[in-house]
Amino acid sequence: MASQLDTVHHNNQQIQRYTSVHFSSKYIKGITHTDILNELEKYINREKVKAIQLTERECVVTVDDQVSKTLLLIKGIELKNYHYKFVDVEKEVTHVTIKDAPVELGDLAICTFMRQYGEVVQDSIKRGTIRGTNIETGTRYIQLINCVPTIPNITKLGRFEIRLFADNNRTQCRYCSRTDHPSYRCDMKPQRQERQRYCFRCSSHDHIIRDCPHTDNVCFECGQEGHIKRNCNRNKQTVRKDEQNEKITEDNEYGDYVHEIREGRETTEQDQIEELNVYIDNDTTKHSDYEQSVPENEDNCLPLPPITIILGASNCCRLKISDNRIHNASVSGSTAEDIDKLLVTLDKSVDKNYVSKVIFCLGTNDVTRNMTDKEMICVNMTNAINKVKAEFPNADICIFSILPRKGKGQTLTKCNLTSHSVNLYMEKVCSKDQRLSFIDLWDDFCRPGMGVNPIKTLFDKNDPSGVHINPEGANNLFLLSRTL
Repeated sequence: MASQLDTVHHNNQQIQRYTSVHFSSKYIKGITHTDILNELEKYINREKVKAIQLTERECVVTVDDQVSKTLLLIKGIELKNYHYKFVDVEKEVTHVTIKDAPVELGDLAICTFMRQYGEVVQDSIKRGTIRGTNIETGTRYIQLINCVPTIPNITKLGRFEIRLFADNNRTQCRYCSRTDHPSYRCDMKPQRQERQRYCFRCSSHDHIIRDCPHTDNVCFECGQEGHIKRNCNRNKQTVRKDEQNEKITEDNEYGDYVHEIREGRETTEQDQIEELNVYIDNDTTKHSDYEQSVPENEDNCLPLPPITIILGASNCCRLKISDNRIHNASVSGSTAEDIDKLLVTLDKSVDKNYVSKVIFCLGTNDVTRNMTDKEMICVNMTNAINKVKAEFPNADICIFSILPRKGKGQTLTKCNLTSHSVNLYMEKVCSKDQRLSFIDLWDDFCRPGMGVNPIKTLFDKNDPSGVHINPEGANNLFLLSRTL
């Protein structure tokens, strides 16, 4: 019984399908064998058709002779107003690529070795070279006729291990031994099995973001609507605990030197603050006429009201500013369209008549809302700047350009193009008003060259939207703002 099964298996391996052609039917719904036969009769006689095998993935047509097969390869087939091209199920000549063989090994030895897999076409062996040179790469190309059904992907040539790659579905996958796909696409590949897909919105492993049912702003930390996990109070408490744990870990890591290390860090931060104060002092001398009119307090000392206001969104919220003469009024999610809501949140201690400079850093969320309507964004930005000028009559207004977005995709590309157009418009607006100045941030957050190429190390790697900057990016933004 076993010998009969071996004979059947051997006979199946010797089957050649040189008169069969096929096309993909994966995306064609509702076709039948009769539909295909009626289309085939436009080019060949019904008597020439030997078989039609229709599955969910492909349709295989077997004919009697090579002439009919050639006609089908040239003409193709029309189904449901779409044209499909026939492809050989199996070609007579199999092309094999040989990798990792020693370059010193002669062509005769290679041909002799490959005869175990089929008949070598005379003078078909070629050596691979680097393009434009005569330097060899060690790769050989050879053609076989009557090739065996499967060729191993990795085999031994003497004491050397070589790799073989053949067309006609002859090469076995090293992970599952099938021949209908290359090894790097195999689902059984260990790296693919370890890499689990998950949803970037809710972190679930049951689906991807395209199929996520949570389309509204739902917090995945507390389960409530109206905010996301990044802005959740419970999440902030978790972050504080993590910072405490990091502090304990740091104490254990640095041992007896932890106090000296921390003292050095605090000294560096204090130097940065003092350097910022020097810039501010230089700026305040330009507006001495405003400070002279400030009333004195009971101790006969001049008060220190905020002289610089920052109006921004979530990226500006990440700026760490300790100087009390700089008031960061940024609110996450703010837009130029809703500038009134942002101005209302200003602290009562801010005397708007004595503010000498306003840093305007809005527009990113406006692009997110109206990425296809840049004219509306420009109108909202202009109206917002006019309201800021009226709110702070004695202040110079510095407008930061809208930052680029990190990532790839059609949506992000469209947002970056819109942001660039709005930035060009705002630069023209600033050139016509002495109270306005424009700071282009793209050179500081993008690599030089053609197109938009944001510096990824300045953006939050865990943010799929590509909008938010990381602490290093916030430090760059802080350095730019202090020079004003």
